[in-house]
Amino acid sequence: MDSLTSFVSSEVRKIIPAARMLCIVLSFNGKEDTVACLQSLLASPCPGLEVLVVDNASEYGVVDFIKAACPSAEILCLPENLGWAGGNNTGIQIGLERGFDWICLMNNDLVFPSGQAKALFDTVSDLPACLLHPTIYYWDEPEVAQLHPGRDSAPDHAPTGIWHGKTSMNFAYGACLAVHRDVFNSIGLLDERFFLQLEETDFHYRASKQGFNSVCDLGVKVFHKESRAFGGKRVPIKTYYSVRNSLLLSEKKHGSFKERLSDIKSIYWSLSRIAGSDKGVDCVGKIEFVRWLFSKSGSAKAVRLGITDYIFRSFGKISTRKHLMLQQKRSNLIAKTDVARS
Repeated sequence: MDSLTSFVSSEVRKIIPAARMLCIVLSFNGKEDTVACLQSLLASPCPGLEVLVVDNASEYGVVDFIKAACPSAEILCLPENLGWAGGNNTGIQIGLERGFDWICLMNNDLVFPSGQAKALFDTVSDLPACLLHPTIYYWDEPEVAQLHPGRDSAPDHAPTGIWHGKTSMNFAYGACLAVHRDVFNSIGLLDERFFLQLEETDFHYRASKQGFNSVCDLGVKVFHKESRAFGGKRVPIKTYYSVRNSLLLSEKKHGSFKERLSDIKSIYWSLSRIAGSDKGVDCVGKIEFVRWLFSKSGSAKAVRLGITDYIFRSFGKISTRKHLMLQQKRSNLIAKTDVARS
C-alpha cells in the first residue's frame, strides 16, 4: 500500500506542479522591451508558471502592439500610471486571489536566456517562504554583473551566508524579485507612497524584521536593459524620486533624528557625486555642493524638489507641473550640449 501511495504521489506531482508562480511584467511605454521580455518568458512553457502584463497607462498603441506580438499573453490595462509600487500591487492582489504560491515582479526590460525562466521556477518550487533573485547582468555589457553577490562591484552586495543552498543577501532588488505569498500575508504589499525607487528596499526591511530571508540563486541568470523607462541611468526625474524616497525610507527605519543622521550623510555623499558628475569630477566639496544645489542644473532642481516634497509630505506620483519642469530642464541641457558640440 505504501509503495502504491508513493507511486500515485509521484505521478500526481508530474501533473500538478509543487508550486505555482505568477510573473508580473510591469509595462510602461517600452513596447519593444516588453515584447522581448514576454517572448523570452514564453519561449519554454512551464506548467505552474503564468505571466500577467500590467500596463501602467502606456501611450496609445502600446498595448495593441504587445497583443499583436504576444497574443497569448494576459494583459491588464490600468487607467492611470500607478508607478512601480501601485502597478505591481494590482498584479500582486490578483496573484494572491488566484492562489499563486509565488509572485515574481519583473521589469519589462528583462530578457531571460533559454531555459532560465524554468530554472527560476524550479528554484522556487524547492524553497520555503523568502525573497528570491536570479543573478542579473547588463544587456549591453553581458559580462558585467548588476546583481551577483560576491562578483558585482557594489560593496553592499556582498553575500551574507548560505540559506537552503542559496546565497543570502542583506537587500532586495526589484528588477526581478520573486516573493512567496506568505511574505505578503505577513507584512502587506508595497508602500505606494514611494511610487518609484526604493520600494523594494522598504519591502525588504519590513520582510527581514519578520524573519524572511533575501537570497540569490547563482545558477539562474537574466539580462537587464537598465532604466529604459527613465530614458537613461540618471535623469532628473529619477534623482527626484531617489532623494524624496531616501528621506521617507530613513524616516520609516529610524524614529529619532539622531538615528537618521548616518542616512542623511549617505544621501549627501550620493548627491555630491551627482554634483560632481555635472561638473566632470568624481564629487564636490561642501561649499561647491551648496553652490550646485541652488544652481540651474536639472539634477539640482530635482534634488530641491525631492527635499521640498518630502518636507511637505507630498508622496506618490510627482505632479504633472513639476514633472514637466524637470523635463524642460533636461531638454534645455541637451539643447545646450548639442550647440556646444556643433
